[in-house]
Amino acid sequence: MTGGLPDTTGYPLERALELLEEAGAGPVTVSWVGPPHSEGDRAFVLRQRPGDEGPELTVSAVWRTPFPPDEGR
Repeated sequence: MTGGLPDTTGYPLERALELLEEAGAGPVTVSWVGPPHSEGDRAFVLRQRPGDEGPELTVSAVWRTPFPPDEGR
């Protein structure tokens, strides 16, 4: 990370975008990885790199393997 921008790795996507906007970052590029995602899914930043015009974020939707219903959890 360069240019005095906050490191948003590990942050929820929404908060990362807010922090970068507050810091005056140029346009933010978001690349999704992992399972398919839908609008409104919780997502988090896996990696932040400097780009030509602004930061590039690699993002994944949060996913969980559900427990079987009879497992008593």
